[in-house]
Amino acid sequence: MRIDTPAAVLFALVLTAASCQSWKVEDVQVRGREYDAAAQATRVTLTFEVSDGGFPVQTLGLENIHVIENGVIASSESVASTHAETQRMPIALLLDTSASVYRSEQREPVWTAAREFVDGLRQDGFECSLYRFARTVEQIDSIDALEVDPATLPEDQRWTSLYYAVLTVLDERPDAIVVVVSDGADSYSQNMGVAGLASVVERVEADQRRVHTIGFGEVAPELDRQGIRATTALRRLARYGTYQTTAGGSEAFLDVYEHVSQRMKTVYTYEYLSPQLEGAHEIEVEARAGRRWGRSDPIVLRAEPEPEPEDEALEETEPEM
Repeated sequence: MRIDTPAAVLFALVLTAASCQSWKVEDVQVRGREYDAAAQATRVTLTFEVSDGGFPVQTLGLENIHVIENGVIASSESVASTHAETQRMPIALLLDTSASVYRSEQREPVWTAAREFVDGLRQDGFECSLYRFARTVEQIDSIDALEVDPATLPEDQRWTSLYYAVLTVLDERPDAIVVVVSDGADSYSQNMGVAGLASVVERVEADQRRVHTIGFGEVAPELDRQGIRATTALRRLARYGTYQTTAGGSEAFLDVYEHVSQRMKTVYTYEYLSPQLEGAHEIEVEARAGRRWGRSDPIVLRAEPEPEPEDEALEETEPEM
């Protein structure tokens, strides 16, 4: 069978390009748009992030960024400016407060280490939000909220919805690094509409979310309702993070602290002139450097219409006598 050489070469190039697409361009937001009378165009300001395997790409210039409007790449003459700003990434700490935790001898040391972890991050300027979970998950103001009499725990706190809690925090804090502390396997998430561990891991991988997990107590013997060991689940959730245990005391939190305290995100601000003066049009942002590239999901921008010229006031004149 004869192979059409040009077609084969083109097919190979497409495969090569696809295999090299590793960047994620995400969180594209329109920060400003206004009609520019001098340019006879709409001046649009966008912000977005570019990451590679969960790490920010920080060195892109004008030549590396392209805006695509309705399938057409904006010309280089239309680009006004671009700059990058490095920001600290927020942290979400998710603490297991099921009944088994309150029976654990490690409870107080772990919560003390967690309190020091949060205090250290906040002193270093990080935003740190706290959540507790058992059957359900809720946000709390401080770790002091966990100090309750075990005898007063509600009956449903015997259950652990680990997978449901992780998905909830991923949804509520799409920009945050998530740190999970748990002593056992999931026992209730399927009742909360979560199919199982695989669906959570799929979400973590699709969004390249950085999740760190810390296991304490008798984690190893625990199995979830699909027969997956708790240690296996915690390791798989930490696809882009780390898995630790508290066997070494507070060192687990210290290790995670070293990782998250160095995490930054790079937000690009990109300003360009759009010839689209009216109606809605679709925008994508593409970042490319060598064989590395990525393209955002499309967003819809409604252009600001060109302002109508103001009518000149008619001067009233007195009739001649």
